[in-house]
Amino acid sequence: MKRPKIRTRVTAAAAAILISSALVLVQGGPANAYSLYGCKWSSATISIRNITAGVYSTASSAAILSWSNLTDVTLTASSSSPFVVTTYNANDGLAGKTTMSTATNAFGCTITGANAAGNTYTGASYSAGKKRFAYAHELGHALGLNHSANNTVMAPFASYYDTYLNNVPTTDDINGINAIY
Repeated sequence: MKRPKIRTRVTAAAAAILISSALVLVQGGPANAYSLYGCKWSSATISIRNITAGVYSTASSAAILSWSNLTDVTLTASSSSPFVVTTYNANDGLAGKTTMSTATNAFGCTITGANAAGNTYTGASYSAGKKRFAYAHELGHALGLNHSANNTVMAPFASYYDTYLNNVPTTDDINGINAIY
């Protein structure tokens, strides 16, 4: 015995509803590429001690100014701050490195000290822009950002610094800092 064919008719309105529902499911909400450490300074006004010299002072000062001007964080110069910007010299393949001291309490994780350093060994061959980018990256860590997308200051690889010409925090970096503070 032959089964009867059941024909389904989809109207244009029903098709539009199905497609728009599928797009909402696929797209979801806005994506945040920034990644946070989960720790922050106790205030959005942070004192900073810059003990770099020469071309490293120029690069680090420009990076400090960028974070301060573009985000909700205010970085102020101090001769006794636990947030130090400096240099180091090592053949470790890194453009820079950041170390932090933190304290955890009922309110979360607070950064109590940080050392954001540019590497003079690898940095010796860097352009001024690349030095600034390296400091902007390390300062981002010291403010609470982790590595994120390759089109941001917080890109995880030093080789990417060569192709990134802006050497200032991007919208995503800024959104990350502003989400913290």
